[in-house]
Amino acid sequence: MVSARSGLSLPPELGSNDRRWLTIPKVWTEEQIKRLVRLRELGASPARAALALKCNRAAVKAKAREMGIPFSSWRAQRTEQRAKEAVALAKAGLPPKLI
Repeated sequence: MVSARSGLSLPPELGSNDRRWLTIPKVWTEEQIKRLVRLRELGASPARAALALKCNRAAVKAKAREMGIPFSSWRAQRTEQRAKEAVALAKAGLPPKLI
C-alpha cells in the first residue's frame, strides 16, 4: 500500500515497491499563491521562491507556469543581465566588457 494519508493504492500490475508513478500533488493556499506572485514580480529566482515558500523548485516553476507567470530560463536571465550591464557601462563611459 502507498499510505493511509494519500488514500491511493497501487494498480495490481505494479509491484508493492513500484511507486515511481505516484505523486501526491501539492495543495497551494491563497497566501502561498499571493507570495509566489509577489516574489515573481520582484524578480526572485525559482530557487529563492522555493525557499521562501518551503517547497521544491519544480513545484514553484510548475505553479507559476500554470498561473501564466512563468519564470524565464537561466539563459534568458543571463542575456538580460548582460544587456543591463552593457547599458550601465556605456552610461559610465567605459568600454563594453568582453566575455
